[in-house]
Amino acid sequence: MRGSNSIKTTGNQTLISRLVTVLALIASFVAGWAVGPGVPASTPAQADQDFLRFAVKGDWGSAHPAQAEVTTRMCEWRTHKGFAYVVTTGDNFYNPDGQATASNYYDPEQCLFTNWHHYWQAAWGNHDYSGRATQEVLDSPIEPKYFMWTEGKVAFFAYDGTVVTQEQRDWLRREVCASIAPVKIIYGHQPPFSTGEHGSDLTVRDFVHHVARDCGVQLVLSGHDHLYERSAPIDGVTYIVTGGGGQRLYECGTTENWVALCDSRYHFLYVVVNNAKIRVQAVGTDGLVFDTVNIPLRAHR
Repeated sequence: MRGSNSIKTTGNQTLISRLVTVLALIASFVAGWAVGPGVPASTPAQADQDFLRFAVKGDWGSAHPAQAEVTTRMCEWRTHKGFAYVVTTGDNFYNPDGQATASNYYDPEQCLFTNWHHYWQAAWGNHDYSGRATQEVLDSPIEPKYFMWTEGKVAFFAYDGTVVTQEQRDWLRREVCASIAPVKIIYGHQPPFSTGEHGSDLTVRDFVHHVARDCGVQLVLSGHDHLYERSAPIDGVTYIVTGGGGQRLYECGTTENWVALCDSRYHFLYVVVNNAKIRVQAVGTDGLVFDTVNIPLRAHR
């Protein structure tokens, strides 16, 4: 159990995942707008009351000084603002790939361990395939490497962009479209839309974008390109590449007409969800916000 309603379920647990989602949402409705861990509990929420806060970073376990700088700022924000989870967009462990060491995890991430229950929600990146630390340390499923989880009224769907099977394609469409959660977020490593060094992964785009567009997803998060890039809404969906967690940065590429902002800098995301919108803030290593987007919730399709 990871938080009040957070249970990771994989493609082999379809019936269970739907039951968990429904039960979590029923409990949330009965209690009013549910708040997640890290958000002070209160009476039933006003229209703009936050009910989930979480942080996001990607391409981070590098042992470079920038990793510790990003994490230090995350810990400061956790102290002053609070968040329930750290969601990752993959490539969690480098040098050696897929393995947690003092230099790439235990030392630079130390402040996150203080007075916190290690609520990681980590996607698998291509570098993570070489070891088992994403499972053993961050507690993500290993087979299959795609999964879903819920917290209150928010449903998260983590995809595996390294090995895309028909089974995963079917799973993502089935689970996202069946979800009755008012807020749906998809995340993974390889980006459906990116102008960075790797660029858009067209295989991932082919199955992620169509599901997001058709099934009421508001936000898709990815990494792989070591930068920050936010799209304008594409068929109603906002795409953010957040790969500036600590590894060597990449430059932004040629601007496409869907790019709202691209910035090659180290950063993490601070995300706040309420019953009207998802607010995403990109925070640099100076602790300052350099981009903010408010994403309105979409009606079910």
